[in-house]
Amino acid sequence: MPKLDELPVELLAHVALFTNRRNDNRSYDPLDLSELLALRCASRSCKGAVRRAAKQHRAARSFSFQRSSAQKIAAIGHVFGSGCRSLSFGTVQSDQAYEARKSLQNFVTSTNGQLRHLSYSGASSQYFSMPELLELCRACPLLRSLFVHGSPTGVITAANLDEFASAVSRACPRLHCVYLPRHRSPAEDYQWHFPRLECLNFLRAGSASAFRWDGVEATLRTCVHATEVDLTNVTVSPRLVDLILAAPAAGRLKRLDINEATVSPELILRFAGGLEALSDLQFPHEFDGGRAFYSSLVQARPSIAKLGLGLSNELDDDALRIICNGLRLEHLELTCVENLTDRAINIILESPCAETLRSIEISYDPQFSSEDVLRLVRGCPELAELNWEVSEDAQLLVQNAVAAAIWGRVGHVDGPNVDAINALLESRGGKATRVPVLQEDGSWRKWPS
Repeated sequence: MPKLDELPVELLAHVALFTNRRNDNRSYDPLDLSELLALRCASRSCKGAVRRAAKQHRAARSFSFQRSSAQKIAAIGHVFGSGCRSLSFGTVQSDQAYEARKSLQNFVTSTNGQLRHLSYSGASSQYFSMPELLELCRACPLLRSLFVHGSPTGVITAANLDEFASAVSRACPRLHCVYLPRHRSPAEDYQWHFPRLECLNFLRAGSASAFRWDGVEATLRTCVHATEVDLTNVTVSPRLVDLILAAPAAGRLKRLDINEATVSPELILRFAGGLEALSDLQFPHEFDGGRAFYSSLVQARPSIAKLGLGLSNELDDDALRIICNGLRLEHLELTCVENLTDRAINIILESPCAETLRSIEISYDPQFSSEDVLRLVRGCPELAELNWEVSEDAQLLVQNAVAAAIWGRVGHVDGPNVDAINALLESRGGKATRVPVLQEDGSWRKWPS
């Protein structure tokens, strides 16, 4: 075989792309750069090859520095910075604070303006403040998402929020996702600076401050490309509904998230009737709409394909039948739905949704046994994604089907059924469920074999 130095650098760069390959399903085992670094040290040709390969290698796409030394940041940036597309870093406070800040600036510069995602989580200090963060953003004209974590007393404060948002908007015109520290919600405090945002976010940082209607109106007027509305933990008023339905982006809004919101069934129906593109709806916790509500919902917006019923929804079997016969669902969430019986599985299988479901979430619903879940997966030929969570405490009471019958609503998880479910999901291109199985020796098998 020829020596490495005798191979063309282009071929070596191609070979280097295949180092550090891991199983994508093993997301808990992150990539490292040891193989690339070893290859870089092998010869002069390899050094150039690694520098070329770094621009495309997936191990070099994302870096995170949390109280890292200036030397480490500088070394990684020198070799792999050109391939980085996502960077996160924390508080710049150490004996080398000034040097670490300069190394971060050099690292961002080494990406040659190709950075797409930037995230900062840390406090303000004499070595790192809003101007320094803004300088980093200005070196990333192609940035698509920016996250600045922390309280509104850190790098971004109430006094400099508007200045920072305005400057970042000019420097990074492609931003479609921005989260900054604020006193109210993003829609009230800064989102109007970013017209390409995809989500109108009304999630409030606190409840004490007065609602800022001028900020909401500016955001709804400016963010014409939005496709989502997040009303998580919001008290939804008729005035807010009116403003959203009258917004320029109303005809584009596909997703409505009212998780943990305080909202009446009547206002939800107004959203459903007014948002023509609505296809993804997430209900609040413990929602109790009644059968008449669900009948009105499927009539108002039969195009809904993704439905999250929310934690502890009060619907019963008849309400579920209305949903499944009136909608062609691709995703359904059933989490702690205590009023449903085990007949709910048959209701789904006997409805048009059996032919359209691609994913389903069944969490902490002990009325559904592993046999029921297996029947569901078998009866829905397009179903490839199953988020199935079962309480281990409940399973401790049901080491066999007889005990499960004694305990009534406590479901029985049978190992062979779980294996059959996993095999079907994987055959359809999905991933095996990680539901734990109580084995005969009393131990838990938490991962599929």
